[in-house]
Amino acid sequence: MQIGQEIIDKGKRKTLIAIFALISFSILISVFTQLNLAAISQKKLSQDFIRVLIEAGLYYAIYIGKNRARITMFILFGITILASVLYLISSFILNSQGTYIMLFLVVIYGVAIYFFKLDTYFRSFFEYQRKTR
Repeated sequence: MQIGQEIIDKGKRKTLIAIFALISFSILISVFTQLNLAAISQKKLSQDFIRVLIEAGLYYAIYIGKNRARITMFILFGITILASVLYLISSFILNSQGTYIMLFLVVIYGVAIYFFKLDTYFRSFFEYQRKTR
């Protein structure tokens, strides 16, 4: 097996793990927010379901090498990180709850941005996918 093919295969495995972890994280956040509500909200549940489906679609598009999907996810991750940091600042000022979740969001999506932008194995796999479609 060629060295380049080994890097691409490792990038494929790492990409699948990252996508699975991010989708699982989104589902866990949705479940956690539903459990913290006084009553389960059908509207919120359907919004979360649609959000997870859209995320899964974007991750699939990234997996097959669509650069627009990757850029869209960068923008969405950036907005989420910015909103989470602003919430963290306001929660420290107002002593509100949910700071750990927001801190966790910042870390998880920060790592996701690093992975989808700078990881050598992902970049090799992504470029391979873009060339073969």
